[in-house]
Formats: sequence, structure tokens, C-alpha cells
Amino acid sequence: MEPNDRQIWEAILCTLLRPLDRQHFGGTIGLYFYLATGLKKPLVQEFLATLTEARRAAYVARFRKYALGLQLRKDQYRALSRVDSLYEFKDIESKSRIIFTKDHENAAVLLHGFGGKKEDKTDSAEITLAERVRDEYRKRRSDIEQQILQDASKGRLR
Repeated sequence: MEPNDRQIWEAILCTLLRPLDRQHFGGTIGLYFYLATGLKKPLVQEFLATLTEARRAAYVARFRKYALGLQLRKDQYRALSRVDSLYEFKDIESKSRIIFTKDHENAAVLLHGFGGKKEDKTDSAEITLAERVRDEYRKRRSDIEQQILQDASKGRLR
């Protein structure tokens, strides 16, 4: 039995991703925290906990708009130029950013959050960290997919 995309995505969700806290994010679907290797809590979840309730609410509004497929203003969201598959949610008030990548059915996988932004250009050190986290996510995702395909070829897929 050959696995389908949905089965592979479900395995990735169970292993690598955590849905946004439904208490704070109202059950938003299609947005996930990535749980990096060796961490007990996702980086972005810890970052959001450092923000005031009002600033978290501002991010929640952006997350909901994104999940609904609505257009966000460029002061709230943008693709990082000259960087493969990285995007950012922005909050001008708190001078902070949350970097993410897109995956299955346009799901946002939140990778890294940081503060201290004074201008519109994202620091190269923050981009480098986000790229490293994105690459780790992609590798771990690929490993899971390969394992599922291997199990299927040996008849071990349920």
C-alpha cells in the first residue's frame, strides 16, 4: 500500500509540529510551531510568551488573516527577499518579527521569532538562524517521508 500525501503530512504533524494554542489563537488551522531538535518548547511559542497580551493579539490577527487566505498589508507580512522560502509576520509596535516557511497546503510553519527591529530590513544573523532552522525542519521532514515510503515498500504501513 502506497502512502498518500495526507498520511505523510499527518506523520509530520505528529512528530515535528505543534498547532498554535487554541486558547489564544481560537482554533486557527494551518499554522504550526516547529519543534526544533532538542527543545521542549517551540522557539516561536517561547518568543510569543515574552510579548505583551496586546502584541500577541496583533500577531493572532495576522495569523488568522493568513489562515483565511486574506491579504495582509506589507507592514504586517512579507516574503524575505533573496531568501528561499522564508516569510515574516511583522509587528511594528513591538519591533518584532516571526519568520516562517510554507508547507503542505500553504500551512505556515513558524520557525523563529525575535525583537529589537528598528528598521524594515531584517538582520542577516536572524535570517541565518531562520535558514538553519528551516533547513533542519526540511531534513527532518524528508527523513520522515522517506521512512514512511520505505515502510510502505516493505508492507509495514498501517
